[in-house]
Amino acid sequence: GFSTPAPNDRRPWLWVASIVSLSYSLLTLVARLLAKWELLGVEDGLIIGAYVFGVIHWGLFNRAIFEGLGAAEDLAHDLNEASMLFFSARMHMLVAVYLAKLSVLWFARRIFSGTKKSSKKTFEVCLVFTTICGIASLVAASAGCDTRNSLEDPHGSCDNIPTRWVVITTLDAMTELLLIIPPIYIVLASRVKFASKVTVLTVFAFRIPNVGFMVAIAISFTRLFRSSPASASIGAASSIAVWMEVLLGYSLCSASIPCVRSFLTAFLADGLYRVYNDTPTDSRGGRS
Repeated sequence: GFSTPAPNDRRPWLWVASIVSLSYSLLTLVARLLAKWELLGVEDGLIIGAYVFGVIHWGLFNRAIFEGLGAAEDLAHDLNEASMLFFSARMHMLVAVYLAKLSVLWFARRIFSGTKKSSKKTFEVCLVFTTICGIASLVAASAGCDTRNSLEDPHGSCDNIPTRWVVITTLDAMTELLLIIPPIYIVLASRVKFASKVTVLTVFAFRIPNVGFMVAIAISFTRLFRSSPASASIGAASSIAVWMEVLLGYSLCSASIPCVRSFLTAFLADGLYRVYNDTPTDSRGGRS
């Protein structure tokens, strides 16, 4: 597995992508928990759930690399096994990504619940819609697919692979907009300090690259579908694998950016937002 990269063996790059994604994600989780230790809530349970599925994904993904993902058939241990593991890793990645989205939405619901009564309902609708989109994405990615030969024969493993991933990418883009637009709209319409508005715009804008990463995965799947079976598991599949690691790692990290101490302090200091309904005003400095 840890050999020098070659045209017929790209596993070293996949190992690196997996290790970097896992490392940065776990470091971000630790920083999040330390920053919010006295303010842990449902959103933290959701992000921990995302990490559980993420860790399972990384386990399956690395096992798939060992079995032959990213390598030519003559270098692979078992491409059928690698195909099944890679397929399962994709499903766990999607679950983790959507749990991370729900975590961001729930967090936004809590910090903006003190602005308007309609804000809470807006985020609840967004939570339901995002959950539905997550389920729909899992169905679109897996319905009627043969997981055993997706690397050796991508044409026969799933029907209409490009269309499936266009649907998944569209749902992903719509749900990312739901994470960005409501918080920005609420802040711009409120009497918050300009610096705080910039902070909110910046923090939630960190979610935007996730859409680009999902688009890259969809393009790579189209390449996989159009490639010859002999080269599918090396080039296009390796590209999918790398972008998956980038998406998962960045999605988990960006879900925790709104929880950094300076962001929480800015909200509590303005006096218009709250992280918990029972957060006393005289504890803004110590509990943030």
